[in-house]
Amino acid sequence: MGRRFSFNYDAAGSLIRLFGLGERSSWISISPHELHVHMGWAFDVTIPRGAIIRAERVQSPQGFGSMLIGWGVHTNFNGTWYVNGSQTNLVRVDLLQSVRGRSIFIPVGISTLYLSPDDPDEFVAALR
Repeated sequence: MGRRFSFNYDAAGSLIRLFGLGERSSWISISPHELHVHMGWAFDVTIPRGAIIRAERVQSPQGFGSMLIGWGVHTNFNGTWYVNGSQTNLVRVDLLQSVRGRSIFIPVGISTLYLSPDDPDEFVAALR
């Protein structure tokens, strides 16, 4: 049995709902064997639980290369992906090795994810 989390959307992030990236088509689910992140048509990845080396709450990343300047799905083109409806209540998930996901139907490598689950503390606890 798994646990499903919704994305948290702040006021500005609510606008991405207009592009099909809202609650009806976006979720984060955790099962005993995998983490599945899906944001509408823009992002999908299934990560084996054994590939996750760390999950922790973080502040919004700052500085060159962070790329957390928006909402939805974006990357720094170095394996780090931001899948968020909010710029607060973020969780960083680090992977042992890059896994294959899809962004806009294109295969991509993912080594770090920043997510905005609706309950970040419960999300981190569920991954432990």
